[in-house]
Formats: sequence, C-alpha cells, structure tokens
Amino acid sequence: MNKIRFPKSPFTKKMTYLLFLFFTPICLLYGQNKTIDSLLLSLSKQNSIYQQVDTYNELAWENKDIDIIKALNYANKARHISDSLNYKDGYLTSLNRIGAVYINEHRYKEASVIYKEVLLLEEEKKDTLGIARTQNNLGIIYKGLGDYNTSIKHAENSFILFETIGNEKFMAMAANNLGSSYKNLGNYKKAQEYYLKSLSIKENLGNTKDIANSHLNLGGFHEELENYELALSHLKKSETLFKNLKNNLSLSKVYNSFGIVYEAKADLDKALNYYQKSLDLKNHNNIDVLYNNMGIVYEKKNDLEKALNYYQKSLDIKKQNGLNTSAEVYNNIGNLMLRQKAYQKALDYYHKSLNEAQQNNQPTAQLPVLRNLIRTSNILKEYDKSVSYNTKYNALRDSIESSYKNAFELRVLYEEEKKRGVLLEIQQANLAKIAANNKQQRTLIIALTGGIFLLSLIYYFSKRVSKQKASIDDLIKDQEIKSINTMISTQDSERKRIAKELHDSLGIKLSVVKIHFKTVEEHLEQLDTEEINNYQMANNLLDDACEEIRKIAYDMSSGILSNFGLSQAVQDLVTSIETANQIDIEYVDHNLEDRLDSKVELNVYRIVQELVSNILRHAKATEMTLQILRNKEGIHVMTIDDGVGFNSKRVTKGMGLQNIQTRVEELEGELNIDSRKGNGTTITIQIPIDE
Repeated sequence: MNKIRFPKSPFTKKMTYLLFLFFTPICLLYGQNKTIDSLLLSLSKQNSIYQQVDTYNELAWENKDIDIIKALNYANKARHISDSLNYKDGYLTSLNRIGAVYINEHRYKEASVIYKEVLLLEEEKKDTLGIARTQNNLGIIYKGLGDYNTSIKHAENSFILFETIGNEKFMAMAANNLGSSYKNLGNYKKAQEYYLKSLSIKENLGNTKDIANSHLNLGGFHEELENYELALSHLKKSETLFKNLKNNLSLSKVYNSFGIVYEAKADLDKALNYYQKSLDLKNHNNIDVLYNNMGIVYEKKNDLEKALNYYQKSLDIKKQNGLNTSAEVYNNIGNLMLRQKAYQKALDYYHKSLNEAQQNNQPTAQLPVLRNLIRTSNILKEYDKSVSYNTKYNALRDSIESSYKNAFELRVLYEEEKKRGVLLEIQQANLAKIAANNKQQRTLIIALTGGIFLLSLIYYFSKRVSKQKASIDDLIKDQEIKSINTMISTQDSERKRIAKELHDSLGIKLSVVKIHFKTVEEHLEQLDTEEINNYQMANNLLDDACEEIRKIAYDMSSGILSNFGLSQAVQDLVTSIETANQIDIEYVDHNLEDRLDSKVELNVYRIVQELVSNILRHAKATEMTLQILRNKEGIHVMTIDDGVGFNSKRVTKGMGLQNIQTRVEELEGELNIDSRKGNGTTITIQIPIDE
C-alpha cells in the first residue's frame, strides 16, 4: 500500500493527509474545469450552429476522463445536430469522441460499431491519416475483445498507412499494438520485432511517455519468456519515467507488471504488495486483471476462499464490460475446484476456458487448460480423453516453442542490423568522399572488385570448413548415441548374466545348505534349548538369504516383467517405492492385457524406472501420477509431479534424461518435457508399436 510520510506529529500527519486528499482533486480538476467553463461560455454566445457542434465535440473530449455521461451526452448532441445539417466533419468528430469514451471504458463491442462507421466515412473522404488512425483504433478494440488475428490485420494496415505518410509517432503506436497482439497469439518472434521497432522510433522522437510505455511492454514480454531480471530492468525504467511524469494511470499498470514478475519468482508477499499498490492508484481500467492476479497469489498462499472471491470479482467485471477475455479466470477457478475434488465443476470451468481461448485464437491460454484437462481425465479414469488432450497439447506447444526460440535469435539479429546500418552509412560516406577527391576511380573500383573476390573466396572456404566441422560433429554425436546404446545393451546383458549366476550358482548352493539343515531337524530332541534356538536363528537367516537371492535375481532379470508383463512389473515397482513413504504415486494403466514385444517392454520399464528415479532424486515432490496407456497409435507414457520443476527450455540433460532420450529414440518414439520453476513437471513419451 502507498504510504505518504510527513515528518510531523501524528495529529498533524493525519490532518495534512486529509487536506491532501481533499484539495488534490480540486487542484487537478481546476485546469480542466477552467477549459470546460470557457467552452460553455463560448457556447452560450455562438450564433452559428456549426460552431456549436464543434464546441459540443470539444466539451465531449474535455469530459471523457472526468464525467463519462456528460462526455457521451455532448458527443451525441453534436452527432444528432450534425446529422440533421449533413455536417460531415462534425458528425465524424462526434463519432470519434464516442468511440474514444467506449475504448477508455473497455466497452469494446460498442466501440467496434462506432469505428466501423468511422472507417467507412474516412474512406469516402479518402483521408489517409483518418483511415490510418481508425484502423489503429480498430486494432486496439479487437485486441481488447481477444480477437488477435483481426487486431493484427487492422494494426498492420494502420502501420503501413502511417509509414506512407511519414507519421512516426503513430507508426510507433501501431507497432506496439502489433507486438502486443502477436505476443498474445504466441508468436514471440513477431512480437519482439514490433516491440523493438516501436521503442527505436520512440527513442528517436524523444517522447518520454511513449518510451516509458515501450519499456512497460518489454517488461511484460520478457516476463513471459522467463527473463525475469531483464523484465524487472525494463519495468524499473518505466516506473521512473512515469513517476517523473506523475502519470498514475500508467504507473498502476507498471505495478501490476511488477506483481506478475515477483509472483513468477515465487516472492508472493512482494507480488501482493505491488498488486495492492496498483489497486491503491485506482486504475479502474485494469481492475479485472488485478483481481485475477491477486486471486492467483492467494491460491498459492493456500487461502482458497480469498482466491475464489477475487476470481469471481474479476469474472463479474469482465461480464459487466462485455469482455470475452476470461479464459485464464475460468481456468483458475477450475484449479480451485480440482483442489477441492469437485471434479465435474472443474471440468465445466476448464471447458469454458478452452472454448473461450479457442474462439479468441489464444494458443498460450489453451496450454495450461489442456494440461489440466489431462490431469482431471486421469483422475476420472477417462484415459482416451487424456491421450486426446495430450496430443493436442504437444502439437500446440511445439508450434508455440518454435516462435519462442526464434525470439532470442531476433534480438541478436536486430542489434546486428543496427550495427550493419551504421557501418554501411560510414562506408557510403567514405566512398563518396573518395569518389569526389580521387580522380582514379577506375583503380578504386578494380581494387574493390578484387577485394570482393577475395572475400568471396574466404567466405567459400570458411563455409566449406564449417560444413566439414558440422559433419564431424554429426559423426561424433552418432558415435555417442551408438556408445550409449551399446552401454545400455551391455548393462541389460550384464544384469541377466549376474541374475543367472545368482540363481544357478549361489542359489543352488544355498538350496543344498538348506537340505543339510533339514537333516539336523531329525535330531532336534538331542539338542539343548540354547542349541535349538541357535539352529532356528540360523535356519531363519538362511531362509532370508535364499529369499533375498531370489528377489535380486528376479529384479535383475526383470523376472516379473518376463513372466507377468509390463503392467505388473511397474505396479510392483510403485508398491516398493510407496512402502518408503517418500511420495504418493497414482499409477494408471490401460489396455496392457496383451503382451508387447520383449524389447519394447524392457525399454519402457527401464524408462519408467529412470523417470521415477529422477523425480525421487530431484523434484522434491509429494505426489506424482504415472500413466501407461496403449492405443492404436502406440504406447503413451506420462509422469506428472508437483515438485519444484525446472526451466525445461534451458535444462542440460544429465545421464538420467540422456538414458531416457536414447531409449525413446531407439524405439523411434518422441519425448516431451514441460516444466516451469515452482510448477512441477510433466513428461510425456509416445512410442509407436506394430500391432
């Protein structure tokens, strides 16, 4: 919460604060009221009806941030009078005033109707600037409605038109809108391209407010890419600039973004503090988002009642304003229902979330919902649905990740282009100077041509060497895979050999010892009590040794696997782990009654062992789900844990993951890892089989 500190007594502090609250609105409104009073005075003296229309439009503009009802009343007066007079300019201005109020109030559906009419009128006038501004406003409207493809279409048209007429300020604004819409679509490459383009234009123009907005947008962008320190760096720049401008409306958005970053970093108290700071600035345009974000924090703090209350507040505001951007809120409420084991309610909310995200073409909003549908389907033992959701999830995630990876390369390319542009300008200036002062231009051209030829030769040989190096790298990689395959095969063979030795050699010898022990039982009555006790103890130890040898041989040769199949072997593994009381495991299998090829069964079993081992060693999880399903597409293996997670985009594969990857590749399967710090890990494996 914002605190105003005064170095005075408690009573003086309180009175100063009350006076501050009382007089601040008056001071802020004084300048605006003076303008409004002046307009009202001139209105009473105007004889021309056309002048009155223009004044009504100006009054609408001055009131749009003070009194919405008055603003709309003035604009509608101007609209009706203009329409009766066929005063096209006045009519068009009145529509723009009404549309601006609707956008400020997030009444996007009503705004879209207004600006569609504006676009038709601007096109009739053939006013390029007017068309460009209207296209930009439609881009903002459709972004607010969650229709990002339509938003991009209008914003691109706007950008091209602004570029044509050389209006750099509006070019930067349109580029920023494009970056935001592309980010929401999951196209990070395009998003960063337009965000950086917008920032570059704004820095050239030197507009502080616009630069601050760009840093705010880049902060949100880098948070989504999990570049938290870079995100905080941009947000701090934005905060400083907006504080200097005394722009509380924008500062509220900055604090909201700070909260999102700290929530992602699991610093929940700091996140909540920033959300509250944003709320205290009374930025009502953003309150639905703030309530949802506060709900997320309270859920993570296990205060489920407060969490649900904030989610419902967010949902109510979105419905009141006609916003169809509720996919995340529906998903969050579904998670609460799932935690309370209200599975059907959870499914209802997840489906609402998925439908809205699909209708609005929001792929990044669909991913967490699909993951939750997989989890809920497993709990309800609806395995076919689980596999179907998982297939959709993997396909969608792969398409998003390709854009995600390209985004990092783009920053480097952007900086290189800037440097290349500077170098090119220098080279061009030098060449012009040489051409002007040097009469022997022909010699210069020949020298340059020779240089280019030499550079071409160098480039050719460097590429050839590069290809040879790549070829060598590929050979090394292939050799590493072969070595790992050989190691795995050798390990399996060695296990079987040792198991055979244990069973055939040591096992038989122990059996012989047991037979000899049996002969002693015929003469037990001749022994005293102490000797009988010693005999029974030795006999029990011998029984234990025989059993242990059988168990070791059984495990090493995958005895359960060989005799009873994959499902029973995994169930035996799960039971043995659960007896240690380290973790709760939910094991689910489906359609594994028929035996698989022995090689497939053995590899899948070893993969499962490695997956479970990794979770026990690294995840710090308390619960996990293990699922093995068989369908017409093959074998589907999945593990879900509630552990600490990791950044799956940057993880270096250790021996455990490398072994899993190698076995999956050997079976011509596909491995997918989905994890974020603090949010657990989901690993899915799809292995094709011949039926």
